[in-house]
Amino acid sequence: IKAGLNNTTFLQKSFTALEQKDLPPLDFAVMHGVLSWIDEPTRTAVLDDAARRLKPGGLLLTGTNAMPGWAAKLPMRNMVYSLSPAGVNSLERARIGLEWLKKLKSAQVKYFRDNPALAEAVDELDRLDPRYMAHEYFNENLRAFYFAELKAYMEARGLHFAGCARLYLNSVDLAVPRELHEEFRNVKSRAELEVKRDFIRNETFRRDVWVKGEAIKTEDEWLAVNQDLIFGTLDPLNRIDRKVSFGDIQVSYEGGPVATLLDAVAEKAIGIGDRFAEVLKAYADANVLLGRPVKVTPSSKVVGDMAIWMVAAGVSKEQLLTAPEKFDLPASVIAFLHGQLGHPEGGFCEQIGRAHV
Repeated sequence: IKAGLNNTTFLQKSFTALEQKDLPPLDFAVMHGVLSWIDEPTRTAVLDDAARRLKPGGLLLTGTNAMPGWAAKLPMRNMVYSLSPAGVNSLERARIGLEWLKKLKSAQVKYFRDNPALAEAVDELDRLDPRYMAHEYFNENLRAFYFAELKAYMEARGLHFAGCARLYLNSVDLAVPRELHEEFRNVKSRAELEVKRDFIRNETFRRDVWVKGEAIKTEDEWLAVNQDLIFGTLDPLNRIDRKVSFGDIQVSYEGGPVATLLDAVAEKAIGIGDRFAEVLKAYADANVLLGRPVKVTPSSKVVGDMAIWMVAAGVSKEQLLTAPEKFDLPASVIAFLHGQLGHPEGGFCEQIGRAHV
């Protein structure tokens, strides 16, 4: 091997022909773009084999074409596949098929008028390497899956959904519009969340992680697994983009608890076991103590400064309410209590305001 690796084995073999001796027990397996491009007997064989070889707690990463994102594209693909000559190679079939699609788009036929996103799909195919279309559109076994179908395949083999490989899609705040946050926080299961989310984001490709055995279900289980997880920054703060796009969801890190944490981890990496959860709780407590101010950058920083100080000094909300005069608050908090940023609608906390103003 040119890279000089001595721990890599390559097998050129059908999934249906794999023998027990071919591969060892696995900690993890990856099937990126496999399940959507093979026939049902082969799909059954590869899933059976992976489930058998995975160790308890082992992980399977799958990447599959997804519904409903493919709903309008599948009829278009099927038309191109059936109309192009079967006797020529797939690259030539892709060229012929793309020219026909461009003519349909240019003529604004009803199918394109009823499915306006298809015009963008045709434009994208025109921009891409033709080998992509040959691969994507001219595989006779092409299939797109609903999440419920994938879940059924996996659970029949003792594999359970652990989460989306795109990490942000595991957070309701980042995966769905704000107007639907409450609806999604009241779902009865992760499966229900995934089914609903698929129709909101309308993605054409899913990347999922499955675990052999039961997935994590409680916060305590999650914390136990992630105790050694470290949060830090790779770039200086002044080079970090504070506005980030997660698909259709736009997030600003210019205020609120995340901005405070970003400042903290830029100074020193913080682990889950390093009181990360305490910082979040302290932010909520500080927000109450300071009168729940409207969050703009200056006021958010004040609340964040208070939270970081509370954790670092080991001071609780109850201690501050009982004897606020005993503590030296951060300068930004004192300035805030003196009204330099205005006054919260409900006023300052009476005990703290009286002790420091």
